[in-house]
Amino acid sequence: TATTEIYTLSLHDALPISAILPSGSNITQLQLPMLRLTQENDSWQRHPEKPQHSADADVELVDAWQNAAALKIELVENFKHLKANVVIYLKGRKTPLSMHYHTHNEQHYLTRLDNGIRYSIPADVAISLALQLQNNIKESVSNADNTLNKSSH
Repeated sequence: TATTEIYTLSLHDALPISAILPSGSNITQLQLPMLRLTQENDSWQRHPEKPQHSADADVELVDAWQNAAALKIELVENFKHLKANVVIYLKGRKTPLSMHYHTHNEQHYLTRLDNGIRYSIPADVAISLALQLQNNIKESVSNADNTLNKSSH
C-alpha cells in the first residue's frame, strides 16, 4: 500500500531496521540531558568534566550509541511538539539527529524529531546509552540525604 511504501522510505536511512543510528555512521558529538561529548582529534572531550571518569568510559558510551538497537520501531504522527534532549552529530551529515528521550509506564523511547520514528528500547540499552543519568542524579541526592540524616542523629 502507499502507506507501507512511505513508511519503508522514511526508514531508509535507519537501516538496519532495528538500528537507532544509520549504519556506518560516525559520531562527532553526542549531547545527552546531563552530558556532552565532543570528538577532538582522536579523543573525546567531556562537558561537564568529571575527573574520576575514564576516557575508556566515553569511548564505550559512543560505541554503545553507534551500535544501539531498538526492540520495536513505529512511526508516530504527533511528534512536532517534542523538544530535543538528545542531539547527535554524525560525520558527513550537515544536520544533527535530534531525538526526544522519555519513559512511559516503565518503557523507554527515543523519537527522532526529523521523521517521527519512535524507537522502543530496553532498560539495559537506556542505561548503556547513559539516558539513565537523571536516575543517577536522583540516586546521588538520595544517598546524600541518607548520609546527612545519619550524621544528624
